[in-house]
Amino acid sequence: LSSSLLVSNLYAAEQPLDRVAAIVDNDVVMNSQYQARLKEVQQTISKRNVEQLEESVLRQQVMERLILDAIHLQIAERSGISISDEELAESMATIAERNGLTQREFEKALTADGLTLQDAQEQVRQEMLISRVRQYRVSERIQVTDQEVQNFLASDLGKMQLAEEYE
Repeated sequence: LSSSLLVSNLYAAEQPLDRVAAIVDNDVVMNSQYQARLKEVQQTISKRNVEQLEESVLRQQVMERLILDAIHLQIAERSGISISDEELAESMATIAERNGLTQREFEKALTADGLTLQDAQEQVRQEMLISRVRQYRVSERIQVTDQEVQNFLASDLGKMQLAEEYE
């Protein structure tokens, strides 16, 4: 009886799962995401031979960035902003080209860095979504009235901008 209880306890042993690191509106940032991003940032810093930040400051900045990213992705979803597969493929090809790699070499480089092609595509898609959200948010705030244009054109700077130049 005692041996069967011991065996059953072994199988019932608690197995730690992922933990919630932060709750962002209707989304969560998991501890595994946080740890992966922290490791990624630390590797990038060490590769670039940049002065290391204090560990607590780095951890705080990584968490803040994950939270901001989650907020931007939620805004993108609510606003109906999306990235088509064609746009994503074009961006991936551009990244490979900028690094002087063929698509096959690019995939091998990703694997060497510990990423699958799907993981890299998801990261690029998220970065594109965040970028679009930022662009839309900025463009929403910029409003130039006809009166402002007229005032600029009547100003000394406006006149100078429109003046003819001779060589």
